[in-house]
Amino acid sequence: MKFTYSHFDLLLADPINPLSEKKATFYMLKIYQALDAFDTELYPELHHWQTLSDVANMLETLTKEFELLEDKEGVIKDGISALAMAYKRKEAGLPNTIDYDDLTMLRQMVNSYAYAIETLPERIMVSAHRATEKRIRSILTGKKKQGDIIL
Repeated sequence: MKFTYSHFDLLLADPINPLSEKKATFYMLKIYQALDAFDTELYPELHHWQTLSDVANMLETLTKEFELLEDKEGVIKDGISALAMAYKRKEAGLPNTIDYDDLTMLRQMVNSYAYAIETLPERIMVSAHRATEKRIRSILTGKKKQGDIIL
């Protein structure tokens, strides 16, 4: 499996400025489409699940591993829990019946990610993406840590 960003991409990423408006808009549009699918569709598509899972995983990297964001209010933890509960319903063959509170938690999680994209340097975001992919690969090869949730 190939990484989304190469080491060369990391070196070329801007070390001072956040993602360009064009890149940030592209990523956030995809994320908001996934969030909208969770709000309106009984059976969100696989890419919607993947997108929101990516957001959760990136936020975990930025808070726990890189310690660049804080989660004092538990927004990220709550968003991950809401996503995990929705996934359990999906795995049981049940339709997406995400409630208002869980949807609010997912929205807050997405807002935290939007803040990261808008404020952190591009190089940090690329580095976090690479670290997140390494962590996910490790989990998928059986090196799961306590608290890891697999969707």
